[in-house]
Amino acid sequence: MQAAELQPEQVARAERAGAEEIRHTTLSSLLWMSFAFSSLAWWQQVTASGAPSVTQWLSIAFTLLLLLNVALSQASPRLAGWLFVTLIFSLGTAHLAWVSPAAAALIFVGAALAAGAVLQPRAAPVVGALGAALLHSQEPSASSAALVLALSTGIWLALRPLYDLLWRYSRQTLEAVAMSEQLRDERGKLGRTIKDLNLSYRLLEKTNLELALVCREADILRDLRHRFATNLSHELRTPLNVILGFSRLIYSNPDLYGMAAWPDGLRRDLAELQRNAGYLSRLVDDIVDLARADALALPLQRETGDLVAIAEEAVELVRSLARQKRLELRVEVSGTPPPLSLDPVRIRQVLFNLLTNAIRHTQKGGVVVRVADAGEEVVVSVSDTGSGIPQSELTTIFNEFYQIGRPKVQEDSGKGLGLAIAKRLVQLHGGRIWAESEVGAGSTFSFSLPSETKQVSLGRRPSPTSVPAVAPAVLLLNDDGVACSYLRRRLEGYDFVAVGGPSDLESALEAHRPVAVMVNQTAGAEAFGDAEPLLERLSPDLPLIRCPLPSANWLSTRGSFDAVLTKPVTAEGLAHVMAEAGINGAGSRILVVDDDRGFVQLMRRLIETLPGPRHEVIAAYSGEEALRKLRRLRPRLLLLDLVLPDISGFEVANRLRQYGDLEATRVVAVTAATPGEDQLETGGASFHISRNGPFRPGELVHLIAAGLACATGRLNLSERTGAATGDLAASAASIG
Repeated sequence: MQAAELQPEQVARAERAGAEEIRHTTLSSLLWMSFAFSSLAWWQQVTASGAPSVTQWLSIAFTLLLLLNVALSQASPRLAGWLFVTLIFSLGTAHLAWVSPAAAALIFVGAALAAGAVLQPRAAPVVGALGAALLHSQEPSASSAALVLALSTGIWLALRPLYDLLWRYSRQTLEAVAMSEQLRDERGKLGRTIKDLNLSYRLLEKTNLELALVCREADILRDLRHRFATNLSHELRTPLNVILGFSRLIYSNPDLYGMAAWPDGLRRDLAELQRNAGYLSRLVDDIVDLARADALALPLQRETGDLVAIAEEAVELVRSLARQKRLELRVEVSGTPPPLSLDPVRIRQVLFNLLTNAIRHTQKGGVVVRVADAGEEVVVSVSDTGSGIPQSELTTIFNEFYQIGRPKVQEDSGKGLGLAIAKRLVQLHGGRIWAESEVGAGSTFSFSLPSETKQVSLGRRPSPTSVPAVAPAVLLLNDDGVACSYLRRRLEGYDFVAVGGPSDLESALEAHRPVAVMVNQTAGAEAFGDAEPLLERLSPDLPLIRCPLPSANWLSTRGSFDAVLTKPVTAEGLAHVMAEAGINGAGSRILVVDDDRGFVQLMRRLIETLPGPRHEVIAAYSGEEALRKLRRLRPRLLLLDLVLPDISGFEVANRLRQYGDLEATRVVAVTAATPGEDQLETGGASFHISRNGPFRPGELVHLIAAGLACATGRLNLSERTGAATGDLAASAASIG
């Protein structure tokens, strides 16, 4: 702490106060000491024999005056000091006149001492000089005057440094007091600051805890939303498949119901039924896309693309819609937009949503798509001459299921998801989207894409990444067409190439020069042998990854199923499965097992429409019922849903294979999801990374950390689908 800064008036006031205190203390001491000596002298005079002398009367008078001076010193120390010096000097003058010059000289020295002590040091030589002058006037030749003058001068020389030292101490005392006061104030401020910091720290801890809880709840809600959308789509697709299947069946086969042709009104109603069912099916797909985009489980397949060409392609897709309403539709380019690293399918979807939305709300005029180079980003805008949007709704039009401030009076007023999906897709590219509009003057929807590629993951700020113009290749062995599509939809930055068989591996390695080789171990992995022989065919720095992946034939290779049907089931797909089962030549008994009665009825009708002999269709709505009918009726073909209310389709198939008398029954699995993608029993899971050469420094730890993070659930949803899988894939690629 810095020393306290004292003002000049504070210093002067302190010095005066210190001097007054010193003088008052000295005066009190001298007064009581003089009073004691005077009283003693008076007592000696009183007790002495003989007549009273002048000395006795002087002692009495001096003692009384001293007593009066003591009383006066309590009220006015300064006046008492002057009176005390005057009294001693007067006593010396009286002794000079009536008693003895020698005694007077001593008293004059005492007066000089008293003057220097109770008044100020320089008063000592003044009083001494006055006493010496009186002595010299009485006895010019005496040396008493010189002695008094010398002693008074010595008193001044002795008292002056003492007073200077006392004044210096008084100033330091004042500074110490000021510093102590300042220290007390600073300690008070420090205490308040510490108290505020403690309060702030507690508030920060509480805020961090609440923030962590909110983040955890947000992750849970996002995960729940994604799972809800997925489950909802799973639950909706089955009845939608039934509606679509029956509507198409009825529309195309009036003879199935004993009619040569449908009346025009009924045909139009059936067409409307198909159209609305198709609308619901697309709505379900949009909901799933939106949920995946919110959870960042919708990866981008980036490639270097021309945004102008993508805009022209999107315009061509909607040109027929604009032509029906006689609207002008054109593309304008400003500057020279650079090639961007983007997902052309997703950006085309964004433009398609914006264009269809603009055409839907424009009755005359036209729609213009503008592509402009804005330096660090490229801006694309879609302007129309429609009715416009109120300013109060511009901040909410990108919300899900939002319809612009009017009822759905148009024939195709949209689902209210197009703008929400467009916003998510643009954000996944690291861009932004906004709208400008004026009621009655049209609207302009714009979005920007950064010239420098940005990769977005939930809970983290966009960070620049370098995406190569050509994605590194990863060879995928044992793929039936599903696994490659599955990985491309979920992993960004790699080109997955399916390899037909072991004989094709050498040519694929030469043609694609991959960074890794993967083996799908869910089905038929034994065709590629063990890891060691396969590693011998790879270069030392090329990693081999073995893990289970979704596959259309993973069910059939389990030994319980002969084929797989994915909903929606079509008549062509059903006919192909029946032909492979060898039951089209003659009428056969077919058991359809599904807890949805509508789907069972649809399968019955589809089988009835197939050419050739008629088949007997039997229905079962649970696993136990299916097992009972299997033992009793012995069907030729079993169409088995994998998700049943009591026991799963897997259990039904396993118990069927245990019956020796049902070996001729062909079992076809029916699933509503991507085969192997839904959470079904797979007999365990494993993930292996192997390589001929050694790990480089840090690679093994990186792989272990990424694997532990994913396997132990230490990452949130976005990291699992984005950052963690990217890090794990990067780790696998880094060792290659």
